[in-house]
Amino acid sequence: MERVRNGAGLICALCVGGLLLTGTAWADEGRVIVKYRSESDIQALGSDAARMRTMSAQTGLDVVASRVMSGRMHAVRAAGVTSRELAARLAARADVEYAVPDERRFIAAVANDPMYSQQWYLQAAETSAINATAAWDTTTGSSSVVVAVLDTGILPNHPDLTTKLTYNGSTLYGYDFVSDTAIANDGDGRDSDPSDPGDWVTAADLASSSVFDGCTATNSSWHGSMVAGIIAAQSNNSLGVAGVSWGAKILPVRVMGKCGGYDSDIIDGMRWAAGLSVTGVPINSYPARIINMSLGGSGSCTAAYQDAVSQVRAAGAIVVAAAGNDGGSVGVPANCTGVLAVAALRNVGSKVGYSNYGPEVGIAAPGGNCGTSTVCQYPFYSTKNSGTTSPETDNYSVASDNEIGTSFSSPLAAGVAALMRSVNSSLPPSTLISRLKSGASGFPTLSGVTSCAAVDPASVSLGKSPAAECNCTTATCGAGMLNAAGAVSEALRPIAAISSSTTATITGGSVTLSSTGTVAADGRTIASHLWTTTGGTLANADQATATLTAGSAGTTTVSLAVTDDAGKTDTASTTITVTAAVPGAPSIGTATAGDARAMVAFTPPTSNGSPAIDLYKVTSSPGGVTATGTSSPIIISGLTNGTTYTFTVAAHNNSGYGAASAASNSATPTPATFTAADALLALKMTVGYVIPTQSQILKLDVAPLLNGVSVGDGTVDMEDAVVILRKAVGLM
Repeated sequence: MERVRNGAGLICALCVGGLLLTGTAWADEGRVIVKYRSESDIQALGSDAARMRTMSAQTGLDVVASRVMSGRMHAVRAAGVTSRELAARLAARADVEYAVPDERRFIAAVANDPMYSQQWYLQAAETSAINATAAWDTTTGSSSVVVAVLDTGILPNHPDLTTKLTYNGSTLYGYDFVSDTAIANDGDGRDSDPSDPGDWVTAADLASSSVFDGCTATNSSWHGSMVAGIIAAQSNNSLGVAGVSWGAKILPVRVMGKCGGYDSDIIDGMRWAAGLSVTGVPINSYPARIINMSLGGSGSCTAAYQDAVSQVRAAGAIVVAAAGNDGGSVGVPANCTGVLAVAALRNVGSKVGYSNYGPEVGIAAPGGNCGTSTVCQYPFYSTKNSGTTSPETDNYSVASDNEIGTSFSSPLAAGVAALMRSVNSSLPPSTLISRLKSGASGFPTLSGVTSCAAVDPASVSLGKSPAAECNCTTATCGAGMLNAAGAVSEALRPIAAISSSTTATITGGSVTLSSTGTVAADGRTIASHLWTTTGGTLANADQATATLTAGSAGTTTVSLAVTDDAGKTDTASTTITVTAAVPGAPSIGTATAGDARAMVAFTPPTSNGSPAIDLYKVTSSPGGVTATGTSSPIIISGLTNGTTYTFTVAAHNNSGYGAASAASNSATPTPATFTAADALLALKMTVGYVIPTQSQILKLDVAPLLNGVSVGDGTVDMEDAVVILRKAVGLM
């Protein structure tokens, strides 16, 4: 956010140099960022000029400019209407996905380098200091890590910066996205030169152009170079200051000029920095995986910013942004979902009064605090220039410059992120941010200082005194105090990942579990795997690939713990939904008729479902008479002799009945006649002398009787022999 200066006890809320910025809209014309829907007729037009004519004709507005930002996103300007009115009118169109004001944003400040001893925030003596010294025992950074600085540009010849930049031959690599010539201050709009020409504003500027409405005269800030120096100044070179990440490369992306910069330019700069395409700009050959934004303004995250942040994260980059310096709610873009918002701490670890705070903050870091003395007690020291307008002699900020603010808290976090990526280049954005937070130190509780309460916007509205110093909590200042050594230690842990052949199965089903995606930190290897589960059983639980046999229905959590060759560990978990499945349909066999009964044969289904089949049911048609059994064949009784039937069979388990089989052949029960020989045969079966066949059971299993009707019990026994004999001699 805006750099804060402290003079005579007054802390500016929105300052660029000594300039108080009101955030007033520039009223000559409305500026918006509009994203058309894919089916929009305007989107389909082939030129900006055609889009301007069509929009003017369709809306009745005087559209004076339209520029493709990327894809379906356009920067549009119209005369005679405010930005908010223009956004509201365009947003109401059916062919517009969103339209938001194109707001102005503002800048938010054991090496042998001579000034390192003054860089208290890199050391460990002060409570809030980030302990970079201990992190450097593990890594001082890598030149393979690129950090984009979206700011006022860069001083390319500064001796502590020049080796941290990339050159194509003699040409500095980066880009200048400031499209408004007056704001750009370099004689043109966008170009490939990201160097900082100075962002001073004169009284003549204020008198001659409405572009600078809301600004006051100020000297050049060299803000972008200060931020770059905090992140990655050339270090251990017996010169000037040390950066957090000695080895990281800086990608300068100029999005701010005289009196700030517009959202449309900043958003294009964000996308380009991450390697995404921007209309009219060459693709970035050195995409950054860390983007620092020490800039912003008040209000909620707009759809355009959120869109850009989501795309940048999907490209593999994290966005680190200053929380802001007006003592209130976290500003834009730091309050966008997925951004690591950084609040500012005093040297003793409490929130410094000017820092914005709230639940959107991810981490807190030193921001500097000056007290009431003429010389600031705890300022930032970084790369700067002596020029009050154009660049003159490259130098360094000093205590009397009073360089403090969340503008300088943010690059501390970005520099630590660069150290983390230098030891583990596989860290995705979400994991990097999570581990940076995990490595943080807890907030102190200072005696006599109250805890930070919820932000009261009314008490910190523009023009009122900022909130006072307060003791941070995790609800107001993020996960803790930035700790470089702790963050690097967390980055060195391997990254456990699980892929599964399915996320849903049935009881008894098999799921293949793989550790694909698991990686160790750079230069290390995975030494062991250990799978565990809350349900079912695991095979090869100590291998890279395991197999789960699902247990009972419900949700099963499978976890993987990996250990690398240095003893560092990480875990990952996944859930498998287990359902109990009904069986498939049996295959119908032959139905054989008997006396008021039939015997139905079938083959079990190919799918038993889960758990195992425990019962089969035969159903007649007509009549819906049923009979059950545990295997084929099943005899169904209670039929009407002389009626022709077909039969179906369904299998059952604890989950219920499955689908029924196809219908059987037709079978017509008829009355049976018995002889004494039948009674003798039944008696032989009773004593085990003869083993009955299924067809014999169908005929001879006549007992018990229910209301004089034979129902059978599946066996031939003495009761059957007696009934058969009585029928044979005519007693029944």
